[in-house]
Amino acid sequence: MKAVLVLAVAACGPHLVWHGHTPNRRHDVRVVEHHGQFVELDGVRGPTFDAIALGAFAISPDSAHIAYAARRSHHWSVVVDGIDGPAYDGIGEIIYSDDGAHLAFSAERGGAWRVVVDGREGPEVTSILAHTMQLTAGHVVYAATRGDGVHVVVDGVLGTAWSGVGRLTVSGDHVAYVARVGDIALVVADGRAGRGYDAITELAVAAGHVAYVAQRGNRWVAVVDDVESPAFELVRGLAFSADGAHVAFAARRAHDDTSVIVDGVPGASYRGVRPATIAFPQGSARPTYVARRGDRFFVVHDNVEGPPFDDIRSPVLGAEGRWGYVGRYGDAWIPVIDGVELRAFPWAGDPVFSEDGRRVAFLARRGSDVSAIVDETEHRFDIVLDGTLAFGPSGHWGCVAGDRKQRRFYFVIDGVRQARLEVEEAVDASRRTKPGDDRALHDWVLAEIGRSAR
Repeated sequence: MKAVLVLAVAACGPHLVWHGHTPNRRHDVRVVEHHGQFVELDGVRGPTFDAIALGAFAISPDSAHIAYAARRSHHWSVVVDGIDGPAYDGIGEIIYSDDGAHLAFSAERGGAWRVVVDGREGPEVTSILAHTMQLTAGHVVYAATRGDGVHVVVDGVLGTAWSGVGRLTVSGDHVAYVARVGDIALVVADGRAGRGYDAITELAVAAGHVAYVAQRGNRWVAVVDDVESPAFELVRGLAFSADGAHVAFAARRAHDDTSVIVDGVPGASYRGVRPATIAFPQGSARPTYVARRGDRFFVVHDNVEGPPFDDIRSPVLGAEGRWGYVGRYGDAWIPVIDGVELRAFPWAGDPVFSEDGRRVAFLARRGSDVSAIVDETEHRFDIVLDGTLAFGPSGHWGCVAGDRKQRRFYFVIDGVRQARLEVEEAVDASRRTKPGDDRALHDWVLAEIGRSAR
């Protein structure tokens, strides 16, 4: 009987629902269930609720604040740094601004939704489109539905009703998106609607300049600040320089006749151009991109064609004019750094540059192992997760490496194994990120670099 009582007491003890860290990896965060649920920050217990919604849980980028949705009885509220706010029937997405100074969340009461920014409620709507809410230091923007259609809401002001809205883009004080009225697509930039087209497939905003790719009939154009380019068979890969002074895109005139148009001037003709690779190096007026001639691919950088390969991954552009990529020739992958080919590997990852451009690193396979090659020095591991290799602001480097025997992953800083990575935490983080955003582990590595440098 005594053993049964001990087991019964143990079964009623605290249960760990979720475990994670703040973005800077310096604080331990837990959600615990014990006669209700509560958040524990570095061992300090917060208020107890009937339930805490892990899907509506946010930590500010500066790691200074925590907000989450919690329920007492039939009502939900957003709890910020341990203080719960007004009651709602439901809570949706919670986000912080990049500087951590502002908080926004969607909330439902009486069948109507609204976005609440720093405690101020926005207009009531029927629904808020998923993953459209954006919060900068000065503005909140999102797309929402009402009975008359879809609206873009900017700083609490409801915009025009449209049949549909997409490609919502916020750049500084400028807001642009693609709207549809029946079969007509158009771009709305800072509240002003442009001309109508059959389709609009790309939209870019930089330094107040707006450009997009549009289709009319079977012809395509690039529209830059309301000025149409000549019509082409196909237009793709629209890209601005960082200062918005230059724009480029790939235009196909006919089969096997594609060139990159830069500020209205066409470049050399190629069999094809990979549009997703078009990008401007820092401070350059000429884009870098991958082109094809015959069956070979090569990188065009500063209007100079590099060596031909069977395949090439997208070039990486670093600071101070540094650049690199990995090309495949047969079964060999060859890193190319600043135009110089390095030795071949069975596989090699994309190059990574330090913030000042002085250092470079990449991953490479060595038999069954993976090496992190940093400034030509090789650091060998059982496994390294691709995409986690990074340099911190201080110039130190790190990655996530695995130990086959222990079946565990660890953060590695400057080649030395550091804290263990909890796989469950990594899986949970991947579920929380927006579609297309896979940088969680990379950002954790940067945080661990910063933490170890303290």
